[in-house]
Amino acid sequence: MKALMGAVAVLALAFSATAETEWRFEERMATHDLLAVGAVGATFLEGDGIRLAFDTSEKGFNCIGIENRVTTKPVAFCGEESGRAGFWQLTFWKDGCQTTTLTIDNLVSCHRAAKRDGRTIIFDWCGLALGDEEDDVDVRATVTLTSDGTAAEWRISVVNRSKRWGLAETHFPLLRNVVKPGEADVLIPKGNWAGRLVKSYNGGPQVGGTSLRYPTSLGAQIPTCAYLLGGAGLQVTTLDGRGQVKYFEMPDFDFCIRYPCPDQGVPGTANAPDFAVETAAFSGDWWSVAKRYRAWATRQKWVAKGPLATRADFNRQLGNVGCWMKTDWKTASPPQVSNFMARAMSALPDIPLGLHWYCWHTCPFDNNYPEILPARPGMGEVVSWLKGKGVLVMPYINGRLWDEILESHAAAVPSTVKNVDGTRFIDKYGGHRFSVMCPTTKPWQQKLEALCDRMEDELGVNALYLDQISASMPAPCFDKSHGHPLGGGSHWTEGYRELMQPIREKAVARGVALTSENAAEPYMDSFDAHLTWFCHAYDDVPMLPAIYSGYTVYFSSVSDKNDSLDSFCAQQGRDFIFGCQLGWNDPWILDDAHREHLAFVERLCRERIAHKDFFLTGELLGELPTPEGLPTVDVKWNRIGMYYDDTRFRMPAVFGAIWRDFEGTRHYTVLVNISSDKQTFTYGEGSERKTVEVAPRSVVSIVVEAKSPRQ
Repeated sequence: MKALMGAVAVLALAFSATAETEWRFEERMATHDLLAVGAVGATFLEGDGIRLAFDTSEKGFNCIGIENRVTTKPVAFCGEESGRAGFWQLTFWKDGCQTTTLTIDNLVSCHRAAKRDGRTIIFDWCGLALGDEEDDVDVRATVTLTSDGTAAEWRISVVNRSKRWGLAETHFPLLRNVVKPGEADVLIPKGNWAGRLVKSYNGGPQVGGTSLRYPTSLGAQIPTCAYLLGGAGLQVTTLDGRGQVKYFEMPDFDFCIRYPCPDQGVPGTANAPDFAVETAAFSGDWWSVAKRYRAWATRQKWVAKGPLATRADFNRQLGNVGCWMKTDWKTASPPQVSNFMARAMSALPDIPLGLHWYCWHTCPFDNNYPEILPARPGMGEVVSWLKGKGVLVMPYINGRLWDEILESHAAAVPSTVKNVDGTRFIDKYGGHRFSVMCPTTKPWQQKLEALCDRMEDELGVNALYLDQISASMPAPCFDKSHGHPLGGGSHWTEGYRELMQPIREKAVARGVALTSENAAEPYMDSFDAHLTWFCHAYDDVPMLPAIYSGYTVYFSSVSDKNDSLDSFCAQQGRDFIFGCQLGWNDPWILDDAHREHLAFVERLCRERIAHKDFFLTGELLGELPTPEGLPTVDVKWNRIGMYYDDTRFRMPAVFGAIWRDFEGTRHYTVLVNISSDKQTFTYGEGSERKTVEVAPRSVVSIVVEAKSPRQ
């Protein structure tokens, strides 16, 4: 056993050094000619790890290449495309009307100049015309090397002298031909875990043509992406600590950040982004991307309360949940829930349970928001009984919508989101029309706070789920009476932070946990946990836990009941090593036909409980490399059929991960065998190469002391 523990310690050390050794990465040719060749008259910004090239003034200073110098062999990204802007593009609205627009870019005729100022190049475009108005706009862009010389920060500012045109959107930085077809892997910030790694990207629907809006689970939950060529990469990140609305535009092989401006299109305005966009060269794989972003993200306001290990306001009962149960539409009455949860407690003895209770109200689902009360008769008594059994009882409420059918809707209209033309922003669910509410408005803030108060006071619940807040797209609001900038900006995320503050303060005082749907990062400080229920895909990578493990909780490993046992175990095992609280399947999971499914989940849940100090407050360091010759398992996840034509793929029979505890003094290595056969898993190198036997559908874990803190 001591020899095995020593080998795992060596493995953990090897993982931390992969960026230097590059033993995990295949060699590939550079995607573009190296910039050392240069272009006649080009302007270069050079650091130890990155080199950027900009074309001549006559060609608008287009960015014609970014060279990664961190790796042993320099690798170049981006390339010029004749006649197309390759730096910035601006869209203006005339007289505040979004149907009368004008677009200019860095190729438009004007006076252009560039100068150096230390580690910065300053680019100016002066006297640009807007239609028949001359000398209306000046644009300045700066590109600055970071102190370590491995990244550059891009900023843009705009002066608008027009009385009729207003800046509506910026496209900046605008990069052309970042990689060539089929040569690179692309990490896009989408999906359940906020990362999908598209191998040998060749264009098409996985990335091409997509417009990923941030912050939302329907687009990007985190604002970073990357292009990878073997062990060399280019990472692009928006360093925006205010959580403003923006789009990651990734049409095939081009890239830009599209930013809807505050006071969008208002005549005379020019509110360009007030944050930098970072392009960083790195050596490694997508884990390097996640850890670089973690270093920045964990200093922002949504984690200002600190890690879970030290947070006084974090709900510890939620952190202790071992498995989640969920009602469906057929088992939601109080008697049915009592029976369902009695079965669950019998099937999973001594495992702390959470219950997500849908359809607890007398009205149909997706009706009457936010006036969803009263509850079904007997709910309060069932809540009390379950709490006495140690269950976290979490009913559903909606945190975003007002149903048009309610008499109270007329009085709510002033607080609804308005489109540019003054009409209400409408969402439709279950055949109903709902007004989307603006979170900056006091009446809506007070209405939602009152609903939470009633849920806690009248029903005695010890948790609340506020649907859609950390999932749905921020709706651009153009209602001047609300007092926020029109259209773009940070008012949506900051409005919800203000809305949730009194709700959270009361919840903490009462011991009530708060959760929301999915996990867009700016909302983290308002909730204890996030429901990661979206369809899981074979190309998902765990960006969220890689970045925010130890700072929040993710829960839900929902599967389709028609998945094979191998496929079910594959999803549950993968979510488990990512640190997710398992469960949230419908009551079918307790049926005799799925006894083996539940048994596998139970093993994983008990493993999590036994090592909660790693999963809850520790950090996910990385996945274990798959050894050659390891058998694979056929997998088909039926829930992802809406995203992929072919949902069949293969996964290793055994996979694992390494975690580090909060103090940084111990490493936890865990292996999961999802197959029906005993497997052997080999890791390490040279004299430290070891083999571990893993029984069928089981988990093996080893804890070792780190050689030095934070290693």
